[in-house]
Amino acid sequence: NKGLDYFGKKENQKFPMAVVCYNDVVALGLISALQKLNIRVPEDVSIIGNDDIEFARHWSPALTTISTPIEELGRKAAEILIHNIEAKERLKVKKLVLEAQLIIRETTCAVKK
Repeated sequence: NKGLDYFGKKENQKFPMAVVCYNDVVALGLISALQKLNIRVPEDVSIIGNDDIEFARHWSPALTTISTPIEELGRKAAEILIHNIEAKERLKVKKLVLEAQLIIRETTCAVKK
């Protein structure tokens, strides 16, 4: 794919400092591919996933990821749906903000000068 082609062709050039992936599965796949190209994570490039899947903790190196409160999101959605059904009127929710958590593990490091 194009992302891996980018890393493969940049042998003597600078890499991005970090890549934030759509989800943990993509991040783990990227780490595997980079390792095959002898690109070190996090020494050469930091990788961040998104989901905090169980497998990410046990990967080598363990994946830094963003954990979103999926259960809380589901609860809030259910509360709104139940209210709309029982009250027979729509609860107007313009914006619902839930706090995510950055879980720092082994695929990120401080920026080198």
